[in-house]
Formats: sequence, structure tokens, C-alpha cells
Amino acid sequence: MQGNSHVRFLEGKAGVTPLTYLINKSSFHKQRCETCHLHLHKPLIFDNMKKSLLIALFILLVSCNKTYTYVEIVYSEGNIEYSEKEPEKIKAENDTLAYIEAYKKFIISQEVSRLTDETLTEMGISRDWREVPEYFILINPNGDDISNISFNSKEKIESWLVKSFHKYGFFMDYRDEVPLSSDVTDIDSLLIAKQSKVIGDIKFGMKKNEVSSLIKKFNNEMKREHPVFGKSFDAYFIGNFQYNYLKDYYYKDELYKIEIEGDIIGDKYYDQEMPKNIKYAQDVIQLEYGRPDYNFNVPYKHQMKDGYLYTVKQWDINAKTIKICVQSGNGYYLPLIQIYLPTIEEEMKEEMKADKKFKEDSILNSTKNIF
Repeated sequence: MQGNSHVRFLEGKAGVTPLTYLINKSSFHKQRCETCHLHLHKPLIFDNMKKSLLIALFILLVSCNKTYTYVEIVYSEGNIEYSEKEPEKIKAENDTLAYIEAYKKFIISQEVSRLTDETLTEMGISRDWREVPEYFILINPNGDDISNISFNSKEKIESWLVKSFHKYGFFMDYRDEVPLSSDVTDIDSLLIAKQSKVIGDIKFGMKKNEVSSLIKKFNNEMKREHPVFGKSFDAYFIGNFQYNYLKDYYYKDELYKIEIEGDIIGDKYYDQEMPKNIKYAQDVIQLEYGRPDYNFNVPYKHQMKDGYLYTVKQWDINAKTIKICVQSGNGYYLPLIQIYLPTIEEEMKEEMKADKKFKEDSILNSTKNIF
């Protein structure tokens, strides 16, 4: 990164005041969060309920996250000078995680600048006013600039974030891949592996026999005892989402879609159970892919027609799409998770249209000499 001697933000040492909370002094003698430990010098005697409430209160109020200040330095082509953008706050547990979040912000700014440049060029508009992100500074709670921080796998994590964002439009989680290897040289292959994954060890493009075997394996791993009316039964759960079975779909003998059918919900329990099931499914998917790209409310019963499928949540992950849907039946409802390749579905629709037209044309041509 370039130097920052010209940056007005750093004239004098910048300081960031950590969050403070009002504590009842009659109950507490001393509290410290500098090292994420709580020190009580006076014993407190509460009943079990009060203790539980206090523990919950501690978790809510006592946070070890620190506040960092991110400042982006941009170059104005019109004014031929550098300037600072409005400072932004970043919450993180330590300097390394704060730097990674700052680096994500910088990547997004660079991409916005690039797209703006392309648009202006296509429209023939002057780019003199355009601001180009040059670098950033990151101020820790002590007022020090840590934008040049060093840590293990820094370059690999940066490369992973840049490639995943440019390729898929979002930041794929680096934590499972980058730190595990000291020689991550082919990040593209890791991204491709993410794209090809359906669920568990099942991947798009597999043959029927292999998928059937892996579905059995997956079900065995997800099986656990589920109490119903005082008795325990085997049931399948992905996180807290209960499902009955997986349905597999093929195109040209290769897997392109998996449907995970949730537990059937009767009409009487729809308003209570369906939102809960949708949330359970969403919680699991968000762990890997973040918040959904499309986020709709659970439909009301009177809005639905029997036999129709209603999308509630959707993640578009480049070539792969994940949906959480509600299927309406005759007096029952079904939560569904779909994981599929939309390009294959479109190709199949086009083939069906072409096949239908061919049949219609053939029927028409067969009547050519009737009149």
C-alpha cells in the first residue's frame, strides 16, 4: 500500500472509544472486558432463576468485539488529487478479522468503480469526476493504522476473496479451505468444488447408482431419535429441519437436482409449524451462503392453490440455485428445499417446447392432402 502521510484522518492519533454499558454498582464490584473475562470481587447469592437471567444478561451486554475504523482513500481523476471517503465502523474480535472485513469492503469498492467506468465508457460520458479506490487505512481501538498487518495465509485469503467475488459476485467462506493447506495454489478448483456440491457427498453430474448409495449414507448420518407422544422414533434432521426423504432428478443420466421434502404439515397446524420449518431450513443454508438473494414471507393459506409450489427463500450461487418452497396439497402442506442447476432446467424446457412443436407440425403435415 502507498504511504498515508497526506491523510488528514491521521493528523494526530485517531482514537476509538469502546462501547460502555451502565452496570448496577450495588450488584457488581468490578467488571472488565479487556481480556474477555468477567471478574466479580463480591459473591452474589441468587436463586437459580436469577442466576440464569444474569448469565443471559452477561452474554448480551458483555461483548469482546472491538470497534475499528475503515477509511478508503480514493483518487479523483477530475481534481487530480487523493481524498478520504466517509469513515466506516467495523466490529471484529481481533485485528486479523477486522482486516479481512476491511479487505472485503475494498474489493466491493473496486468492483463498483470498474463497472461505473465501463458504463460511462459505453454511454460516452466523461469520466473526469470518477473516484478510483487506491487503498484503505484501518484504525484499531488504540488509534494505530493496521492496514499493513501481517498474518498467516494473508495473501492466500486475499486471493481467495478476490477470485470468489469476481467469479460469483459474493465472498465464499475462506475458513474451510485456506487455513487447512499451506500450499493453496488452485483456488479455482476449490470454487468449482463448491459449485458442484449438492448436499453431503452428493455432486451434480453423478450417475443414479452412485447417488442412491450416497443418499442412503447421508440419511444414516442425519438420523436421530425423535420423541413423539412419549415414544422415540427414528427421524431425519438437517440441523433442526426435519425431512422425510430426498428425491433425485436426472438429465441425460446425470444428476441435476435434489429435492428435500420436509415433514407434512396439516391444515390446522400450518400457521404455527410452517414458518418454524422455513426458519430451520434457512438457518442451515445461511451458515454456508449468507442471507438469501430473494426473501419472501410464508404465504397465507388462502393465497395458495392445491398443487402449486411457492418460493419463500432463494439463493443464486452462480450456476447453482437453492430454494426453500411451500407446496400446497389437498388439505396438507409441505416445506421443500430444492438444490438444482437452473441452466439444465431451462434446457429441458426448451427441448420440451421443440418436441411439442415437432409433434404438432408432424400432425399438421399428415393432413396436408386431406383437402
